[in-house]
Amino acid sequence: LLEMRKWIYIIMLKDFQMIENKELIKNCLIRAKMMELVAINKGKDAEKEDYFLAGMFSEIDVLMNRKMVDLVAELPLKESVRTTLLGGDNQMKQTLDHLIEREKNENSEQEKQDAELMAIYLEALAWVSDIQMI
Repeated sequence: LLEMRKWIYIIMLKDFQMIENKELIKNCLIRAKMMELVAINKGKDAEKEDYFLAGMFSEIDVLMNRKMVDLVAELPLKESVRTTLLGGDNQMKQTLDHLIEREKNENSEQEKQDAELMAIYLEALAWVSDIQMI
């Protein structure tokens, strides 16, 4: 049931895809899968869907051109995901911030984590390539 819910969100997000925002949606899906894989690597299997959703919706405000607080209020999300998307301080938000930081190459100190994140990134990229065919 949880996996089905995740796919419903993916299809919903892809419905908004146009040429202008295709890369943004692709980045959100990569970030979502990376968040899920990081959660699994941290032993948070029970929260992997929440991490996925936090990554997936991390830029929905940009995509929809609306305030994040309004969008989050409309989505059936767990409180931890809401807190993350609204900028609250929790472990999920720290993970999301770290991934965004790595996307921007702002932090080059953690070589071991970089190798780990590169493997996660490549797995997420392959996953997104597969679902782009759907």
